[in-house]
Amino acid sequence: MFKYESIILWIRDQINNGTFSPGSKLPTEMELMKQFGVSRQSVRRAIQALVDEGTLYSIQGSGIYTAQSNKPAKAHSSQTGRHFRTTSSKQIALVLTNYEDYIFPNKISGIYETLENAGYIINLFFTDNQSEKELHILHALLEGDYAGMLMDGTQSGLPRLDETLFRQVIQRIPCIMMDSRYSGFHLPCVSLDDKLGGYLATRHLIENGHRKIAYVGRGEYRQGIKRGMGYAQALINNNISVEPNRMIWYTLNTYPMLFKPPGTSAIIDLLTKCTAVTCYNDQVAADLIEVLELHGLRIPEDISIVGYDHAEFPGKHHLLTSIQHPKALLGRKAAENLLRLIHDPLFDANYTFRPELVQGETVRNLNETET
Repeated sequence: MFKYESIILWIRDQINNGTFSPGSKLPTEMELMKQFGVSRQSVRRAIQALVDEGTLYSIQGSGIYTAQSNKPAKAHSSQTGRHFRTTSSKQIALVLTNYEDYIFPNKISGIYETLENAGYIINLFFTDNQSEKELHILHALLEGDYAGMLMDGTQSGLPRLDETLFRQVIQRIPCIMMDSRYSGFHLPCVSLDDKLGGYLATRHLIENGHRKIAYVGRGEYRQGIKRGMGYAQALINNNISVEPNRMIWYTLNTYPMLFKPPGTSAIIDLLTKCTAVTCYNDQVAADLIEVLELHGLRIPEDISIVGYDHAEFPGKHHLLTSIQHPKALLGRKAAENLLRLIHDPLFDANYTFRPELVQGETVRNLNETET
C-alpha cells in the first residue's frame, strides 16, 4: 500500500463512523503530514483523489471539507426543497443595488478575493434599488448558466413584484442574501445583527444621559426597519416612551427632500426638541450634521449623533460615533459560504456578525453636565 492510500482509508473511515460529518473541515496538510509521517506530496495526492471522486471539496484559502456524500450528486437538493441544476459553470452572479454606496467597494473586495482565488468568474449586476430592474436581472439569471449567486436585497422591506420568478431562480441556483433577506423566502443570509446594532447605538445615548432621542431610518430596507426596532427596544428597556413623531422614515426617492425646505424645517423643529438622534447610517449622520450646523446647532454640544457602518468621509471634521459594519469581512464570509453551499446544498450558510459600537466625538455625556 502506498503511503497516500493510508490517508485515503483513514479519511473514509472518519466519514463512515461519523467523526467527519458532512461539511466538516479536515485537518491541515501540516497536521496530516505529522500524523502519518508523510510528505506534503503524499497528503496532496490523497486529498486530490478524494476530491476527484466527490468525497471532499476544496475552498482555496479556507481548507478542505467533506461533501454531502461520498458520491458525486447528480442533482443538488436542499432542506427547503430547492433542486439546483447540475452545472460545471464557474460563473457567479453578484447582484447589488448600486456601487455608489460607500459599503459596497469594501464588501465587493472581500467577495472578489475569495471567489477569484477559488477559480470563479464574477458577473456583476446592479438593480439601482429598482424592483423592475431586479426582474430583468432575474430573467437573465434564469436563462444563463451560473454556479451560484450572491444578492443584496432591492427594497428588501417591500414585497417582491414577481415572487414566482424569484422562486424559480433560487430553486435552480444556490443563493445567499447579504445584509438582509426577503420576507417569505427561506434563503441563507450573511448579515449584521441590525436590530442589536440599533439597540446598541441608542443604548449608548441613554447611558450618556439622553432621553429625548430621535431616529432617522430607511423605510424600504429591512435593515432600516430592524435598526428602528432596536432603537425602540432600547427606549422601552429603559422606561422611555417610544414616540412615533420622533421617528423619521425616508426612502431612496424621498431622501433628498429631507435636506431641502420644507423638509429641513421639519427636521430642525423636531431635533431642537431632542438631545440626540440615532441614524440609519453614517451618510445620513454626515448630511444631518451639515444641516444642523448650517442652522447654528453644535455637535455634540446641542445635538448628539450616532451613525451606523463606521465609514470614512474625507473632509468631514467630526469623528463620528458609529456601529461598526464588517464590510470586507461580510463579503468574504458570504463568498466562502456560497462556495460551501455549491458543493453541499445541506450546508447551513447563514451567518450573523455581532455589531460593535465605535466611540467617536459626536456624543455628549449629559451625566457629567448634571454633576
